[in-house]
Amino acid sequence: MYKEQKLKPNILDEHHARQKYEAPPPSRSKYHDDTDDLVLEDQTGRVTLSTHPDAVAHLPIHELVTGVVMGVRGTESVDGTFKVIDFVYAGLGDQNPLPAKGEEGNYIALISGLNISSSEQKSMYGYVNISPLVE
Repeated sequence: MYKEQKLKPNILDEHHARQKYEAPPPSRSKYHDDTDDLVLEDQTGRVTLSTHPDAVAHLPIHELVTGVVMGVRGTESVDGTFKVIDFVYAGLGDQNPLPAKGEEGNYIALISGLNISSSEQKSMYGYVNISPLVE
């Protein structure tokens, strides 16, 4: 799904404003609007989504973002839009259960924000002290 947001900043508009020595577009506190469009797309094309009058639930346009994987059920209208009667989001796959406490195994920790390149965090050897992570 793709969400067409008319208030979202566009780098090309900013570039053209700089080339013409104009003020860049104003910054906004929100990028969603009632005029936003939801577009369902795949390799064969794209179609604009709208809520069917007999819909089970209305499309939550303000809650959806580009990249959401979803399935829709509905009909195509004369104007070329797809009137959504019902929709479903792609669920998560089956997850392996966590091992019970006390079981031995090899694990990998993914850690961010250590500021390894920061000069304030270096020890007397010139490296960040990560020994608590090794133990």
